[in-house]
Amino acid sequence: MIKILAIIGDRFHDPEILRAGLLPLESAECKFVFVVNPEQVPWASLSHYAAIVLAKGGYDFSTEMSHRWLGDNDRHLAGFVNGGGGLLILHSGLAGYADNEMMRELCKGSFTHHSDGIIPQSVRRVENGLFPAWPEFAVADEQYCIHFHSRDTTEFLATHSESQAQASAGWAHTCGRGRVA
Repeated sequence: MIKILAIIGDRFHDPEILRAGLLPLESAECKFVFVVNPEQVPWASLSHYAAIVLAKGGYDFSTEMSHRWLGDNDRHLAGFVNGGGGLLILHSGLAGYADNEMMRELCKGSFTHHSDGIIPQSVRRVENGLFPAWPEFAVADEQYCIHFHSRDTTEFLATHSESQAQASAGWAHTCGRGRVA
């Protein structure tokens, strides 16, 4: 069975909503292991997982004072990916890591800001041969704006809105023997 570690939830992103969004992807061959509390991330046994989903901002707001929950465990995450693991960064998984050199190297980009509230936007596939064609579709959501620290990646998804123009919404690349999207 394939196990995927999902590190989810922060003050601004309800872990139950994230869990509900990922659970339909489970099958008899693929199961998620969800971790919300950063102290429960099994850093010593990441090799038991085929991939990691990161949907947790860089700050832990579980107390009055925020602190960086990742600490020096970024080296475990980098080792996992460079050794052949997959890393999928979703939404808040890009926020709060801009000053972490290892995360910038893994992700190739970081969150800078988002639109003021929920806005209508179109989502389209960027032509690059990574995925077959699919039709453009519309959503109403925050539009994340990203600063790329390296263009050594392949964009495959973009959004466009009246107020924010175009923004990158998905990209993928290899790191060592692993993959990041």
